[in-house]
Amino acid sequence: MYNLHNLFIDFKYFSTDYNVFEPKQYLELGPEPDEAASAQNVKGLGLNLNFKFWIILLESNFSYYDLNTSSTRELPDYQFIGGAFINDMFFDDNLDLKAGFKFYYTGEIQPGNYLWYGSTVVNPSNKRLENG
Repeated sequence: MYNLHNLFIDFKYFSTDYNVFEPKQYLELGPEPDEAASAQNVKGLGLNLNFKFWIILLESNFSYYDLNTSSTRELPDYQFIGGAFINDMFFDDNLDLKAGFKFYYTGEIQPGNYLWYGSTVVNPSNKRLENG
């Protein structure tokens, strides 16, 4: 992490374990399945970058998921959230304002192989909101 007057940089590596519910096992007829969840591991990188110049604030958050380390593909390859804002105290320090635009981009998602869902790929997408 690096923080200087108007620049903030935070770089992270993460590795997490979680359980994934396998609903296709419940479609099989017969006795109860032994395990309804399987352990998964996901590793990745994260980068936060914020820069403020005068009253202009630029923010970004980028995450990359190393999906080769996991048997699940229910996460996007990467995600980006960024924005440009007007950010300052106005009206004799009575209004702390942060207004601007935020941009979201999510990479391709490869879903798990569930019997009733099929294997539809979710294409990359983005959205833009006003007044973040």
